[in-house]
Amino acid sequence: MAPRYDDLAVTVLRLDPEAPIQRTYHLMRFPGCWREPLRRLAQAQRGGDVASIPIASLNDAITALVPDCVVTLPYAGRGDDDQDWLLAYRAVNPAAIFNLVAAWVRAQKGTPEQISLTLSQLHASHLTWSPVHLNLTAPEDRQRAMRLLPMEIAATLSRPGATCPHNELRFLRCPSADGAEIMSWPPERIEDQTPFSVKIGVSVQTLPTSDELLVYLSYGVRRWMPVRGKLAFDHGHSVYLAPTVPYLAGLENSRHFGTARIKQVKVTERDGSSSYGPRWDDALARVLKEAGCLDRLPDPQQLVDKPLDYLQRHGDAAALVYSTGMLSAEKVSAGLSVADRQPLMDWVTNELSPHLRPAAPLPREKCTVYKGLGGISESRVSAAYLGEIVGPRLDIELLTDTDRATQYALDRIATRLGVPLPRAEQFDEVGVRIDLGAVTVGIRRLAAPTIRADLDRVGRRPQAAVEARIGHIADVLGQAANPTVALVEIAGLDAYERRRGDDPKFAIRHGLLRTGRLSQFVTPVAEPKRPLPF
Repeated sequence: MAPRYDDLAVTVLRLDPEAPIQRTYHLMRFPGCWREPLRRLAQAQRGGDVASIPIASLNDAITALVPDCVVTLPYAGRGDDDQDWLLAYRAVNPAAIFNLVAAWVRAQKGTPEQISLTLSQLHASHLTWSPVHLNLTAPEDRQRAMRLLPMEIAATLSRPGATCPHNELRFLRCPSADGAEIMSWPPERIEDQTPFSVKIGVSVQTLPTSDELLVYLSYGVRRWMPVRGKLAFDHGHSVYLAPTVPYLAGLENSRHFGTARIKQVKVTERDGSSSYGPRWDDALARVLKEAGCLDRLPDPQQLVDKPLDYLQRHGDAAALVYSTGMLSAEKVSAGLSVADRQPLMDWVTNELSPHLRPAAPLPREKCTVYKGLGGISESRVSAAYLGEIVGPRLDIELLTDTDRATQYALDRIATRLGVPLPRAEQFDEVGVRIDLGAVTVGIRRLAAPTIRADLDRVGRRPQAAVEARIGHIADVLGQAANPTVALVEIAGLDAYERRRGDDPKFAIRHGLLRTGRLSQFVTPVAEPKRPLPF
C-alpha cells in the first residue's frame, strides 16, 4: 500500500521581519538624455513613430559579459527621465559599460552617418553609479527587493567555500531573465559521458491577494551535450561560459557563468556552394563583434563537434545545453528526484537562516468532491444520480450579459436535466426552482456587470484591485447556502492580450470560490459570419 502523506512539502521561503536583509548596492540609471537620439536611430531603421527603444540586445550583451549586474529595465520608453537600469554589488567600471553601449549602437542597422550622429550624443560621463541602501524587508523597497532578493540568495549559496553536503556540490551563479539561478560545477558524470549539473532557480513572487514577498525555489538538472548532435534551424541553443579572464577590458572576473547562444545558419563558401554551420546568434554576436570580444568566445564549430573537451576544462570552460531531440537517445532524465531535492532544500534553508525561513507544509484538508460528474455522458443526468452527488439542492447562477449566451446555457441545462425551462428573457434574479424529486435545482440570472468588469487598477497595486473585486463579489452575491455553480460570460484571453493586468478572471474565480461557488467561464456567443443554411 502506498504511504499516506498528511502534509505536502513546499519549496517556498518567507522573509523573517525580525532578521531583515539590509545592504548597500550600486545603482546605475539609464540616462534620459540618450532616449531621443536612440529613438531617432530606431525610427531611421524602422520608420514611423517609435514608442520604445529596443535595448534587449544591449541587455543580453550585459548579461553575457557583465554578470555581476542585474538588469532591471527591459526597455527604454518615452520621456526624458533617467530610469533605474542596473543594480550591482560593486561599481563596475562605467567605461566598460559604455564600451558595450557604443558597440551596441554600432551594431544597429543604420547608415554610418546615423550611427556617428547617435554616438556623438552619448558620453561615458552620463553613466554613473550611486550607492543605494536597501532593506529588502521594507514595504517601500518591495519592487527592488523582487529583483534583488534572488540575486542576494544566489550570492549566498554560491559564495567561495559554500558546499552542499549532498554529493559535495558547489554552485556558481548563472544569468537569468527572471529571478536568479545557481548551477553545480563541475558537472556530474563527465566520465560516463552523461554530464549534467544540478540547478536551483530562485524567484520572488506575490500572491494576488497579498503583498507578502515569497521566495520560490525550483530544483532540476541542466543536461549538457557530451558528443556532437543535431542543432535546430528555427531557434538558437544556449551555451554557458566560464572564462578565467573577462572578455571585456575594464572588468574584473567573477564567480559567474555568462551565457550566449549559437544558431545553425546557412553559410556561403568561397566556391559559391552553401552549407550549414553553427554561429553565435546574430543580435548578440553583432554587439560582441563591435566590442572586439567575439573572437574571445569559443569557436562554435569546435564546441559543437567536441563539447566534452570544453566541459572538462578547469578554465575557460564552455557548456552546450542539451535539449530533447539533439541526440538519438536521451542519456539523462530531465527531473530531479525527491531523494535529491530534500537534502538540497535542507541545505538551502540552513544557509539562508535566519533571514529566511521555510513556509509551513500544506496540511491535508477534508473537502467535498463531486465525484463522477466529469465523466458522465452528454445526455440526461438522472435526478437520483445528481442528488447522490450534490445532495438535495443545487443552485445554478448565470452571470451572463446577453440573451443569446443565457439561452445557450439554458438549452444545455434543459438537456442535462431532461426538463423544459423558461426562455432567457423570462429569467431574472429570482429565477425558478425545479423539483426533480431527489434534488431541487434553482436557476437564476444575474447581470452583475460590476462583477464581470475589467479590474480597476488606477492608483493601486494589483493585489488591492483583486481584493476589491473579491470583496465586491461577497457583497453582491453573499455566501452560497447550497452547492452552487456560477456560469460567467466574459471575454476570452485574446481580448486581454495587450492589457493582461485588466483581466478580472482570477479575481472573479477567487471571489466566487470564497463565497462557496464553483465557476466556469464562457466567452460571448459569436454571431455567425454568414447566414446558416436551412
